[in-house]
Amino acid sequence: MKIAHVVRSDGFAGVEAHILALAPALVALGVDVRVIGGDPARLAQPLSTFGIQHSPAASVRDVTRQTAGLRRWKPDLIHAHMTAAECGVLGACPVLRAPLVSTRHFAELRGAGTRWERAYRLLDHTATQVSVSHAVAAAIDTPSTVIHPGVTAPPPDRERTKTVLIAQRLELEKDTRTGIEAFTRSGLADRGWRLLIAGGGADEAALRALPDHAIEILGYRTDVRELLAQASIFLATSPSEHFGISVVEAMAAGTPVVATNRAGHLETAGAVSPETLFPPGDSVAAATILADLAEDSRRRADLGEALRADYLSRFTVEECARRHVALYERVLR
Repeated sequence: MKIAHVVRSDGFAGVEAHILALAPALVALGVDVRVIGGDPARLAQPLSTFGIQHSPAASVRDVTRQTAGLRRWKPDLIHAHMTAAECGVLGACPVLRAPLVSTRHFAELRGAGTRWERAYRLLDHTATQVSVSHAVAAAIDTPSTVIHPGVTAPPPDRERTKTVLIAQRLELEKDTRTGIEAFTRSGLADRGWRLLIAGGGADEAALRALPDHAIEILGYRTDVRELLAQASIFLATSPSEHFGISVVEAMAAGTPVVATNRAGHLETAGAVSPETLFPPGDSVAAATILADLAEDSRRRADLGEALRADYLSRFTVEECARRHVALYERVLR
């Protein structure tokens, strides 16, 4: 089986991380995989280790050109990620004559609120759709198969430090400031705890300007999994996370999660510990949860074990790959 995964991107975020984890797991199941799009510096070398060819595609035109260039390889199926990739792939479909699978990563209609919304809705009927969560499946309002993304196994156990970790893009919609307010209200700094914030974005400079010796802005990091293995609590503040890869990475590391009680979080950490979820923007509620967890090391250890067990049963890369292969086989029958 030959499968090409395609994204219109020259960056590296959740979607690209999903492809980077999934592609080698598919190879382990006997699938011949190629990847188009995503930051070459972050994808090309790791993928080549598994014999996976990577081609850059920073524009829709690049996607069309690179996908059409697969005609000699003769892929059995094209798997696109996000609308721009779908548009580019459709331009190459007459050449390849391969069916299209599309993963919906966001809990919203394509082109919502734009003049292109109606045209984009035609894409709903051109591909077999995968949703990364039940929250996304409900929001897109068209048939899809829910396959949760998997994450790779965490690093070996590390000694836990008295830190709360936030790892996300530092954009206003992620509401990192509620996390800072919650940490400040919790009083943990007076008990020797620190808040580490890993990530970059438009809000980074403003967050760095906030004076607090117990809060450190780390900037963009490539070692988030290692940070998760050392942190004692992971804090996720996004008001509406479509899935939340970092939360599942925290679960894999056995790190207790405090998160908003919306969307994807309800399906991941919330399925194990609903009592550690808080309403979006409610720094008082989040502070109370943080303080209670910090006070009880036994509870943190038990919760971490429960979250890791749930990760092993539902969110491994191997399970994600098996479910994708089953879907591909159904499409190709």
